[in-house]
Amino acid sequence: MIIRIKKIKIGLEVKTRSLFIIIIIGIITIVVATEIYYYAYNRPQRPRIIIGLSVDRFGIRELYLTKKGGEQWYFNTNDPNHDARAGIGDGPHTTFIQRNSDGSWKVKSSQVRYGALTSSGWRPDLITTLNQQDLAAKGYMQSPNDWKNVEMTGYLKVNSFSDSTKNGAAHIEFLARGARNTNEQTKVNGLTLQCEGTTYHSNTYNNHT
Repeated sequence: MIIRIKKIKIGLEVKTRSLFIIIIIGIITIVVATEIYYYAYNRPQRPRIIIGLSVDRFGIRELYLTKKGGEQWYFNTNDPNHDARAGIGDGPHTTFIQRNSDGSWKVKSSQVRYGALTSSGWRPDLITTLNQQDLAAKGYMQSPNDWKNVEMTGYLKVNSFSDSTKNGAAHIEFLARGARNTNEQTKVNGLTLQCEGTTYHSNTYNNHT
């Protein structure tokens, strides 16, 4: 009788230990499965970058493939002073004075501005509102094919520069997603033309920042 009781106690201890191990393994499995589910389905995804699958006409790799039927503009290396889609609507006027041996062009001015337009051109008469909420709902400012999600590449060489009194030190500045940056006080539906300047700015200063 005593031996049998010992066997039962030993059996119960073994079964209890096995059940405890199974429970621990089950908890670990649930935790791991929850983490996998979270990272697979709920974590904010970074934009997908496709590198090296496409190049532009200058042989520059594009980070993102160009949208089918999307707008594109390239610098006119033959005659940049007479490009119908460039240098319009964003003064002061910039004149290229000399073509270099490598196909690039030289410009000399105290302030260089050069705007690139979509195929719709510059039509300020089509801008009916400058209210940011209305523009967001409409999806564009002037035309449905306004520059929006863009990739810009430029190669520039600074030969010399003067001191700057606007927007910090002398710098190269790329802008996108907006119209003119102007101080004009003319109003469109109660808002001045200054509100056209909704662009993102990317500045590179002469101290390499």
